Amino acid sequence: MSSIELRLTAPSDAAAVSQVMYDALEPDELRWALINDPTASTYAAYDGESLVAGAVVRWGTESEIDLLAVNDSRRGQGIGKHVVKLLLAEAQARAVQRVVVGTATVSLDNILFYQKCGFRMSHVRRDYFDHITTPIEEHGIRLRDMIVFDYIFG
Repeated sequence: MSSIELRLTAPSDAAAVSQVMYDALEPDELRWALINDPTASTYAAYDGESLVAGAVVRWGTESEIDLLAVNDSRRGQGIGKHVVKLLLAEAQARAVQRVVVGTATVSLDNILFYQKCGFRMSHVRRDYFDHITTPIEEHGIRLRDMIVFDYIFG
């Protein structure tokens, strides 16, 4: 995985990164709102010249990974873990004290993924997904609440 390179996304690359992130956040307007948010940084992860993942992060003393997705044809190859490792290294370089990330309480693979990356459960944001007008389900359960994980340095 050492060939994965994380780059800040140029506006010309935003459409490609958005497409990679589609599975992580299907409603186009929500995904584009994150990508275009001036308070967030959008990253594209490349394996050579191939776009393999994307992430949106809000940097601060306490930072948040708002969105992370790996190209569906490249999942299960350790790319997501490597991207998180690169983002955590960037966090340390920025003297971030804590990085948080959230996922739906029914997204079992994501829950396991973030724990494997060293994050720990912090709290639950109740009714977080209620703003989505067309209900989304995973495993036959409607998305309602979000589990927040954190990674604390030091």
